[in-house]
Amino acid sequence: MFKRKIKADDSTKGKRRMINYNEEVWKLVFADGLGAYKEAKYEKAVSLFTRALELNPGNPTVLDSRAVCYERLDKINLAMKDATDIINTSPSNSRGYLRMGKLLSLNDKHKAAFSIYIRGLIAVKNTDPKYQQLLSLKTDTQKLLNPPKKHDFMSLFPYEIISNIFSRLSFIRRIHCSNVSRNWRNFTIHWPGMWRDLDFGAHKVSLYTMKAYLSYAAGKHVHKLTLKQYPESKMRKILELLIHADCQYMEILELTQCDIPLTLFLRLLRLVGRNIRYLCLDGSSIPLEIILKDVLSYCTKLTHLSITHLPETSISSEQWGNIPMISTNIQFLRFTYDHELDLSIILQRCPRLRVFHYFNKTQLFSSIESSINQHCTELREIAYSPIRDENDIEWPTEDQLGTSTTKGLRSFVIDEIHRGPHSSLNNVILQNHATLEEFVVYDGLNIDNTLVNIIKEKGLPLLKTLGLHLAIIPSDGDLDMVIHSCPKLEHLTITKSMYLTDKTLSSMAISNLKTIDLNCCINLTGIGLKSLINTHKDTLESVDISDCPNISRQALEWAGGIIGSDKIKCRFS
Repeated sequence: MFKRKIKADDSTKGKRRMINYNEEVWKLVFADGLGAYKEAKYEKAVSLFTRALELNPGNPTVLDSRAVCYERLDKINLAMKDATDIINTSPSNSRGYLRMGKLLSLNDKHKAAFSIYIRGLIAVKNTDPKYQQLLSLKTDTQKLLNPPKKHDFMSLFPYEIISNIFSRLSFIRRIHCSNVSRNWRNFTIHWPGMWRDLDFGAHKVSLYTMKAYLSYAAGKHVHKLTLKQYPESKMRKILELLIHADCQYMEILELTQCDIPLTLFLRLLRLVGRNIRYLCLDGSSIPLEIILKDVLSYCTKLTHLSITHLPETSISSEQWGNIPMISTNIQFLRFTYDHELDLSIILQRCPRLRVFHYFNKTQLFSSIESSINQHCTELREIAYSPIRDENDIEWPTEDQLGTSTTKGLRSFVIDEIHRGPHSSLNNVILQNHATLEEFVVYDGLNIDNTLVNIIKEKGLPLLKTLGLHLAIIPSDGDLDMVIHSCPKLEHLTITKSMYLTDKTLSSMAISNLKTIDLNCCINLTGIGLKSLINTHKDTLESVDISDCPNISRQALEWAGGIIGSDKIKCRFS
């Protein structure tokens, strides 16, 4: 029997069907591999890409995809083999060069990566979609190989500019700068201003480090020392170091919440106290009678004193009279005492006092008013608060203290006046209405008709800051009168007030209002906010309307669009 002779055409058709079948299959397998890759199943994706390569050997897209999976599996050698195969089988395809360059860069082989990118730019046509990416990577790698020369400003700027830059940094930041390089360290160690302000604050440093810093300072350069929350054992050794270093030019000494050994402290003041102008002993263990008797006698140039939360004194009221009277030059005094005390014992030693911050839970303002009027005729600022905690000390500058000879208070801040008689507050306003620039009251002030009439009649022509926190005012009309009596008002705060209405905001005749705080004013609506914005949009810098439930979101967005959303503050608790 004879077999039928196969025609050439039939054989070709069979091969074509086989090719078409393989082409369809490898695409399906490749698509499955991409799906596994997207699901981060890299091992499975490698298997599927390998199967696709068996059906379509040398396909650069599949090889590149498998190389990516190897890279994710941290099999860099296998990834580089696939990239090499792409370059060998498809030298004009940019995929191989891009993949190989990336893998080499990941291994910090930038020189080899640069050579690959150069080779790719020669082999790949500039019409290739990724030709520009090759060019960009080649440029970036070249910069890594030949970085631009760096210039240290310490070697470029004159000494005066470098000194000015470092003088604006805190002491801790200067210490960080000293660790940048040998050049920076040499400058900081020998620059006198480096050791001028030893502001350690609450940073706990070892005695060895403290001794090293003082040796660099050579004593005479130390201008300021700040320590916070140091125990007696460590304070004893620190005071001994200061005595040995002879810091005779020290002007600012702040020992906050420190347990200070009394004998060593007084010995230190005998040596360095004659130049100290700023002294802070907040929360220290030094008794008040020692401060009045010894500290003030050693610190003859003292102008700023902060003594808060001192221990209770053990002497009787009769013994206070035995303490020598020392008239000081103190102009700023911040003082708290949690026990009964005749304040005149302190104030009679401060005849030039200009700024007085006082805190006492057991006294009312009316009980100290006469002592203030009798002993402090140059007083310009009073902050009286028996309940509010004080923050870290901020010494006022000479400009803030002022040199004006005009009598009268410039600032009056008081807390919870409702515990005392209204006559005290009325007297303050009556006597200082022509000079007051700041008037702030907190927590339940009951502003009666008498005070409103005084403000209406006398006016507050220089007042720039008015703060009424939880103030109780007879009516919204009285609030209007108070605000209208302050033509130069720039900063207004009215919080937790049921008397502030849209009418008040609509009728405010203030030409230079910059900030306004209207927290928790429940009767304020979007109508009042719109009137406020339209009237003062040219001068307003900040508007706080947090916890005002009747102001809609649309009104807030409108206001932000007029003066800028960064000037609108709105939070709901």
